[in-house]
Amino acid sequence: MLAWDIAAVRALNSWAVTSPAAEFTAIAAAESVIFLMVGIFCAVAARQIVRRRHLDDVRLLVRALFASLAGLAANQLFALFLFRPRPFVSYPDIANLIAMTPLQKSFPSGHATVAFAVAFSSVHDRRLFYPLVVLAIIVGFGRMAVGVHYPTDILGGLFAGLLWSGLAAHLDGLPAARHLWRRMATALRLQL
Repeated sequence: MLAWDIAAVRALNSWAVTSPAAEFTAIAAAESVIFLMVGIFCAVAARQIVRRRHLDDVRLLVRALFASLAGLAANQLFALFLFRPRPFVSYPDIANLIAMTPLQKSFPSGHATVAFAVAFSSVHDRRLFYPLVVLAIIVGFGRMAVGVHYPTDILGGLFAGLLWSGLAAHLDGLPAARHLWRRMATALRLQL
């Protein structure tokens, strides 16, 4: 365990337990901001699909969904080989502010994986990308503040989100995927 890893969690967690408002903020950042991110992403993509009726907007949604689900699945497989206990389990002075059991793994953070996969999937739309990256960072800080992740767990989630969103973009460019997209565009009467 890295010294700065636990020091960061202790600092954020000790702030989160100072008042009910701080605790509410930490829990909201840890649990709710990710739903806000996904909602914003889907609303913007859906608006673009309805407005422009262009296949690229559907592809953006599918890539983000693939990156998120593949990242979560890979995290679960990874946990079979490397189980890292959560901070509140290893350090009794860290408060567990959300309902987590000691048997759940810490590394990498699934919330961070999904948050960064969604953010990185929107990299071509700067109006969407930058706010989503900020929200993903807030999710990461929230997960540390409630005592369920270390900074390296969040960094692992960031890299997993980046990897899976990049892989989704790469797979999207393969000939088989282009053929599938053309068929879908024809069926849904979308522009290519």
